[in-house]
Parts: sequence; structure tokens; C-alpha cells
Amino acid sequence: MAGLADIVTVFHNGCFWQCFYGDTRERTMTLPQGKWQFRTEIWGHCNFEDIRSESLRLGSLKGIRGIWRVMHEKDISDNWEYGESRDAYRLYTNIDQYNIPCSPMVGFYRKKVRLWESGGRYTLSFQKAACAVHVWVNGGDAGEVKESNPCVDITAFVEGNRECVIELEVSRRYYSDPVGRIVLAAGEELDRCRYRDITFRGTDARAEQETTFPVPVSAEEEIVIVPHIPDQGSGDVRLCLKGKNLLVTVACGGHVAGRLLLDCKKMPKIAGGSPDSLFLCKEWLQDSRVVMKCQALDKEACLEEICVRTFSTR
Repeated sequence: MAGLADIVTVFHNGCFWQCFYGDTRERTMTLPQGKWQFRTEIWGHCNFEDIRSESLRLGSLKGIRGIWRVMHEKDISDNWEYGESRDAYRLYTNIDQYNIPCSPMVGFYRKKVRLWESGGRYTLSFQKAACAVHVWVNGGDAGEVKESNPCVDITAFVEGNRECVIELEVSRRYYSDPVGRIVLAAGEELDRCRYRDITFRGTDARAEQETTFPVPVSAEEEIVIVPHIPDQGSGDVRLCLKGKNLLVTVACGGHVAGRLLLDCKKMPKIAGGSPDSLFLCKEWLQDSRVVMKCQALDKEACLEEICVRTFSTR
């Protein structure tokens, strides 16, 4: 799967399977037969850029860019020709076996690989590269291996061929820095799927029931909570939540006010702003109730407490 960005929830035959955070790296998943659904959270930004992650670049897309079914794959980490330049290969070695005790160290590797008869998309995956790697395939420049996405699409360089020559320029800051396992994979693109918008706006919440805290949330369900806000509409409000392993989406007046990731080790830490509270303006509160959707991100998820702080303008 390519371009997985933001929070992705996976369902198998209608049942929860797993939830994870995607940072646009290509991700390989082994899925049993059945009906699969992928639900994506699409949250944008417009005022900053972080070059360390493709999902945080200006103009980056969210959701899922593409899905491919892997038909063949093999480890090609062994038996590479090695040399000090692309014109002078002089010995055979495994990708991390031969090195010279000098830093930095630059070396070139070449390998001829036979391709499979079936498969419309070919990729090279560098699963633990701790150095800079530049890739050429059949003499064509396939680009650099990025830390943010260590998978290189080489389809354009191997189309119509039964074999290919892969060349790598490896720049190690320290001579012991590994390239790691290299996997060549072939597959076919799944170009059709069924899509529907399930944006939560809180306007179709079911009838309310009284409950007490803490409120447990299982992985097989999502619950909707309508918090009581004293003198709602008299001023702006800050909602402060306490809980764990929860994704909470807050809506008011048909507007999605924000979302909070509460104490989940599987998700990235929130930097900047408040990780456990959000602001609701008076104008939204005057005509509509506040509705919160709670989704479990891991086991033992629960919402422990809601604190309401009102800033009166009277």
C-alpha cells in the first residue's frame, strides 16, 4: 500500500482488524481472504513543512495513494559485485559484508536479476538502510532511497525485460552503517474500489443515555458521547479530556471542531498546542450540542474524564 497518511483503520469482513498511523511510507500487509475496508482520517495543514516526513510536506496528500497485490518477492541482499566506481567492479560480496575502515565510505554495487513473467509493478525495498543509497536500473536513474519512504518504484526501467541490472551507490557516514535487507517485489495494481464519505459531523447521533465515567470503548465499536456543558452558549468553551488509547473527534453545529489522540503509544506524540483539549467558540455553541465520537486505537481504551471550562463574555 502506498501513500498511507494519517490514521488508518482496517476492517476484515466488517470486524475491526487493526489501527495504525501512516507516514506515507509504503507498507506491506499480509491479509487473509475476505472483504477488506480501509478507513482513513484526512486532516490537512497549510502553514508549515517538515522535510523529515512526506506526509508533513506542503501540498502532501492524505488517505491512500494506491494499493498493489504482491505476487512475487525475493531477498536480493547477497552476491553483489563491488567496486570504487560504476566502471570498475572487482569482487563479489554481500551488501553489508565488505567494507573499508574509513569514514565516510562510498562504494558501488551491481547485480543482475531475473524478473518474473507476471507482475506489472516492480519495487525495491530497503528495509533498514542507515546510509544514503542511489539506485540505477538498466542504466536509468531510479532515484535515491529516502528515509521517509525506503521503497523505490523501478517499473519504468524494467518494462518489457526479462532481467535487469541494478546498480547502487552507497554512501556510508561511518563504514559500518548498514544498507540492510533489500527486497525485490512484483505485483499488480488494484485500480478499482468502492468509496464513501463517512465524515463525522455529529448531526446523526443516536438518542442519549446516562452513563458514568470511566467509559470503556472496545475495538469492535465506536461510541458517541454528548457532554453536558453548563450555560451552553454563554461563552467560549475549552473541553479537556482524560483517557487512553482513544481517538476522539469532536463536532458542534455541523462543524468538525477537532480531534484528540489520548495517551496511545502506537500513535505519534502531538507537538504544539494542547494534546488533550480543544476550543469551541460561542457562536457554534449557541444553536447546537457538542457531540464526541470515541474510537479505540488499542486494547483497554477508555474515556476517564471530561472537564468543561467556560469563558463567559457577559
